[in-house]
Amino acid sequence: MIASPKPSKKLQKYLQSERNISWEQYLQRFIGTKPIELCTTNYPFHMQLELIESEVELIGKLSSKYSLKRFDRQYKIIVGFKEKIRKEAVNNVPYLRCNTTALLHLLRKDIIEQMLQICPDDFEAVPVQIIGTYKESMPFELKDYYTINVVKRIKAIDEPRSEFNIS
Repeated sequence: MIASPKPSKKLQKYLQSERNISWEQYLQRFIGTKPIELCTTNYPFHMQLELIESEVELIGKLSSKYSLKRFDRQYKIIVGFKEKIRKEAVNNVPYLRCNTTALLHLLRKDIIEQMLQICPDDFEAVPVQIIGTYKESMPFELKDYYTINVVKRIKAIDEPRSEFNIS
C-alpha cells in the first residue's frame, strides 16, 4: 500500500475550517474508487467531437481558473461528429474528447453520478447534447453526456519546493 502524501498546513487548515474534515477523512472519500484516465494514448480520434452550437461563449466561462463559479442557468451546448459514427459505437463510451478548448472532455452520466457522490460541491455537471451530423449516416442524438464546470478547487502543490517542466 502506498503511503498517503502529507498535506500542507494550509490545506489541513482549509479542510478543517471550510469542510470540517481532517486530511484522513478527506482521503477516505477515495477508497475503493478508481481514477478516470482521460488522456489515453489509444483514443480513437475519429470519435472526436466538434462544437455545433452553444448559447454561451465557452472560453473563459467553463472550468477556467479565473471563473470558479456556477452558471446562473443551464445553457444549450450541442456537439457532433464530423466523421461517420454509429450511435452504437458511442453509446457506452465513458468519455469523449472534444476538439474545443473549453469542452475538452465529455463524461457519461454514470461517471458524473459517481463523481457527485465523492465531491458533490466541487463541480457542476453541464449537459451536452451529442448529435450525429455526418451526411451519409443515420442521424442520432445522445443526451447522457456532460462536461464539468469546476466551482471549487484546492491548491495542493507546494510551488516553492516543486519543479515544473512545461512542454
